[in-house]
Amino acid sequence: MLANMSFASAPVVSSNKSTFCQGDFTAKLSLYSLDQAFFYYWQKQLPDLSWQDISSQQYIAIGATDLYSPDLSNTLNYRVRYSLDISMSTESFSNSYMVTVNSLPTITATSTPASGAICIGSNATLAGAGATSYTWSGGVTNGTAFAPTTTTTYTVTGTDANGCVNTATKSIIVNALPTVTATSTPASGAICIGSNATLAGAGATSYTWTGGVTNGTAFAPTTTTTYTVTGTDANGCVNTATKSITVNSLPTVTATSTPTNGTICVGANATLNGVGATSYIWSGGVTNGSAFAPTTTTTYTVTGTDANGCVNTATKSITVNSLPNLTINNPTAVCSPNTIDLTTTAVTTGSTASLVYGYFADAAATAVLGTASAITTSGTYYIKGTDGNSCSSISPVVATINPLPNVTFVATKSKICLGESLSLAGAGASTYSWTGGITNGTLFAPTITTTYTLTGTDINGCVNIASVTIPVNPLPTITQITSSTNQLMVGSDLTLNNSASNGLPPYSYIWNNSDPTVAGINGFLNPTLTGIKVGFVDLKYYVIDGNGCRSLTSNLFNVEIIPALMKFEIPNAFIPTDMYMDNKFLKAAYNSSVKRVNYFRVFNRMGKLVYEIQNADPSAIKWDGTYNNVMQESDGYMWIAEITGLGEVTFERKSGQFLLLK
Repeated sequence: MLANMSFASAPVVSSNKSTFCQGDFTAKLSLYSLDQAFFYYWQKQLPDLSWQDISSQQYIAIGATDLYSPDLSNTLNYRVRYSLDISMSTESFSNSYMVTVNSLPTITATSTPASGAICIGSNATLAGAGATSYTWSGGVTNGTAFAPTTTTTYTVTGTDANGCVNTATKSIIVNALPTVTATSTPASGAICIGSNATLAGAGATSYTWTGGVTNGTAFAPTTTTTYTVTGTDANGCVNTATKSITVNSLPTVTATSTPTNGTICVGANATLNGVGATSYIWSGGVTNGSAFAPTTTTTYTVTGTDANGCVNTATKSITVNSLPNLTINNPTAVCSPNTIDLTTTAVTTGSTASLVYGYFADAAATAVLGTASAITTSGTYYIKGTDGNSCSSISPVVATINPLPNVTFVATKSKICLGESLSLAGAGASTYSWTGGITNGTLFAPTITTTYTLTGTDINGCVNIASVTIPVNPLPTITQITSSTNQLMVGSDLTLNNSASNGLPPYSYIWNNSDPTVAGINGFLNPTLTGIKVGFVDLKYYVIDGNGCRSLTSNLFNVEIIPALMKFEIPNAFIPTDMYMDNKFLKAAYNSSVKRVNYFRVFNRMGKLVYEIQNADPSAIKWDGTYNNVMQESDGYMWIAEITGLGEVTFERKSGQFLLLK
């Protein structure tokens, strides 16, 4: 319903922009209330020229402004339907405002080169199209060459005549230059003149070398030269590398020998040396500078290699003269202290005539024998025979001077006691004879101390002697065992009387006890016998003196062990609550003469029986201070007991008192 409303100034729809571009969300329609607050709806005009609300009801205060974002996809008219009351019973309309929407420009981005790929260090050019002005990211100027260092995607912003803006992108790929390397065969790049070298590039896809060299193909340079390779990769990017080929001259090799004339005797050493290089290899397995012993006359070739690996050769001949024949006949062996003469002609009979002989102690013939005509020591000596070519043969000669046998003896005993036997046996020879009528290795029993002499003969007929003295020691004597009695009570001691004489003191007394469980012996001379339990023991002894000689054994001495008086005691007090287990029980102290407890009874002060044990071993007495599982009071208690013992005493009755403490 339309009605006139009182507005000094009617509401006006306006915009912050004069032109509109698609998607420009900064474009706004504004509504301003100058002197009146009111309720309103935004409207747009439809194609049939009718109007449609496009917002919810809104309220605007006096002097306020409301903004509305129009639909920028199409050109449309907008207005406001407003009223002073919320029910919109009377309403009016603002002016109509047309929003004309312009399309965005279509921007394209191109590059030079068109692929967008360059090598690092090269220029590229970026150009926008489809607008009137262009701005590039990365500080790039439209249509102006620049030299990017990394692969980058650039964005161009184009603005058309209406001020509408759009973007496009273009990537420039910056390819690294190939890392071109140059290698050679040999790898060091050093060759000897006349040898081939091969140059090869790596790190690219194709290669061009200076000096007319073909990549990977052998060639023979004559002078030291540095070659440059240009490598191109799959992206067309180019880089270079260099490689020098050093051409070394051959060494001038000469060959020398020791001896310098190259003449030796067979078996002697020669040394070949190369000069003019740094290392040398000889034919025939010869090592440069090392002595060797050739057996035939030979010409040797040395191949010398210098520090550059270049090689040349030289030759040297070694003449080998044969050795004279030296025949040695070993002289006949003798026994020491006889000597042997090595200079007799019989020793060298059969050798080459006219040889000059020398006599030595070593195989190298360096230690001259000063007494070759009177050798005193067995051993191998050496005779050197030298001919007119100064060639010598050295052969060993064995001089055997047999030593006297080291005659020793083995005695089964170094000394004996009178009545004992021993045997004496020789060692260190082959046959033996003894003084005193002794047969070698056979037992005999001497009665007095005697010195015996042994004569031994070895397999070479050489003789030596040895002697031994065998002491014959007398036997010790002993007295028979005596004592004050032949009975001993259990737990008591009895002294046994004995002694020894003759022989060599000190004496060791050896006792024999038929039953150590019945009685024990303590000591050796006049020992003490202690009764342990009822029974009988038989005793005897003998002595061994300082020479180890043993006396005869004494006669048997018999002792009867009889029972001791019975001992049975109860302590004056005990503490059943004591922390130590052994103190918690009332126990009996007794000796081995107590055989059995017929009964043991404990009574309290009132005469009441509180503990009893019958027909038990005395060790079974063990009262814990309780009666019917109730701990008794701290007080005085009385005990009575009947005990049975060993031997003639059948039983005893005992009694006493004690305190129970807590």
